[in-house]
Amino acid sequence: MTIAVYVDNEGKIASPYGEGCIRLYGKESETWLPAGDIALSIRPDMTLNGVKAAVRDAASRMGEGAVFLSSGTRGLVYTILQEEFGIHVWAGRGPIPDQIEAILIQEAERARNAQPSAASNCGSGCAPGRCGPRTDGPFSACGPASPGILPLERIGQGYWRIDLDRTLKEDTTLNSRMILIPILEERAFDTLEILCNHLPRWFAQTLDALNLRADYDISGQGLKVLVSPNR
Repeated sequence: MTIAVYVDNEGKIASPYGEGCIRLYGKESETWLPAGDIALSIRPDMTLNGVKAAVRDAASRMGEGAVFLSSGTRGLVYTILQEEFGIHVWAGRGPIPDQIEAILIQEAERARNAQPSAASNCGSGCAPGRCGPRTDGPFSACGPASPGILPLERIGQGYWRIDLDRTLKEDTTLNSRMILIPILEERAFDTLEILCNHLPRWFAQTLDALNLRADYDISGQGLKVLVSPNR
């Protein structure tokens, strides 16, 4: 696993929106040591396309299985890292080796929860405690939500709603791909209503691959997307 940490000019954990660089860390003799730097400078005068290009270039240099540590987890930089590259993002402050060790513990826990379990209620590979009741045919209302939080709301027979932005705020370890892909792949809905501010880049392509269609409603605050199977 590659540990990428955004550091300032003093080598402390910082925000990628400030001055600094991405520092890669590797473990040698039980000690986490710097293993190289990746340039990433997000300036206030950069265009949106400029920011995207800079982040994508940096992400492509991190290697497989990278995780990203900085002083925050919100903003375009983090969205690109998570949704386009599948890089887990973490926020922390303090000694970098201590923060890395804490991240590794949480990553291991995440991996364990992602494994199919005999204790799962739905048989679809959900982690224990992460399934909702089967109240609408075969749909188990599964989703990678935090324990005790059901991301799907049943509106009617075959009609389900998910507030994507709220779900992301309630569990900052998730990203839109982790939440929506399992729901879309299960396809056990007549209509899936998604409330959000914007759609991820992968959304349209995924709908095509799963033979799903979407209608869009921007008449209210935010965006409402109605997904249904192609008949």
